[in-house]
Amino acid sequence: MIRSRTTHRVFASGGPALVVLVAFAAAPTPAQAPPDYYAPERLREFAEYLFQRGDYVRAAGEYQRYLFVTDLSAGRDSVLFRIGLAYRLGGQPRRAIAALEEALALGRDLNLREACTYQIARAQLDLGEYRRSIETLKAHPPASREFRQRYTNLRAVNHLRLREWDAAYCIVTASGQSEDPRTDSLSAALAEYARQGMNLPRKSVPLAIALSSVMPGAGKFYAGRTYDGIMSLLLVGLTGWQAYDGFRRGGRDSVKGWIYGAISAGFHAGNVYGAFVATRSYNKGLESDLLRKVELAIAVRGL
Repeated sequence: MIRSRTTHRVFASGGPALVVLVAFAAAPTPAQAPPDYYAPERLREFAEYLFQRGDYVRAAGEYQRYLFVTDLSAGRDSVLFRIGLAYRLGGQPRRAIAALEEALALGRDLNLREACTYQIARAQLDLGEYRRSIETLKAHPPASREFRQRYTNLRAVNHLRLREWDAAYCIVTASGQSEDPRTDSLSAALAEYARQGMNLPRKSVPLAIALSSVMPGAGKFYAGRTYDGIMSLLLVGLTGWQAYDGFRRGGRDSVKGWIYGAISAGFHAGNVYGAFVATRSYNKGLESDLLRKVELAIAVRGL
């Protein structure tokens, strides 16, 4: 009886409205369509996400899928540039060059064309194709100040890796490229290392050969190879003494004299050639130590 009165009271005070509200709440809602993860805009967003995370090779693949599913005319060059950049950063410079060259052929925007040229030359540097990298940069001189400085640094690094210290120094400090290399920290470092490269305390190869010709082992002593110099002196000296002893005892027909004489001559020739190799190795060691500093500067300051 209490329940009946309560129900009557509810319906009496707006019952029809309550019935409509309950019915609306109970009615099934139309199902929402799931997101299309293969839509072109989703693919590009995912490619950008992978790129920002540093998953460059997968990002390049997603950019390529985006180009495949879209009939993109305007903006295709910028997507190709992202593909090339992703491949270069992902350690695949040859695939990077292919994509960047296609972007360069399609590109009309000046900044994009300069960026493509720079990244192509950068990929060639990664491949060790230093001459090609230099020629790429020279074939497309930049117009903007930003890329002019970056082109300058990249050309200088190529010359440094080729151990062309004077060329690197002239490029970085040339008027018209940068009024003062100190305005750019990497330019300043490259200029300093190029200057050091021109003034390295190298050993003279002809002098080392001459010293070893006169006194066995002297050229190796000069090149900092003390142990090798001592061994050369002992080998040439001992075999030469045996040859002398043989000729002294047996005259010109001494078998011992001729055998030890030939051995001593061979050791002496090896001693002269060893002085040549030791001196060149010494000089290359100095240059390699300097180039390690260049690579450290690039890693810290960026190229």
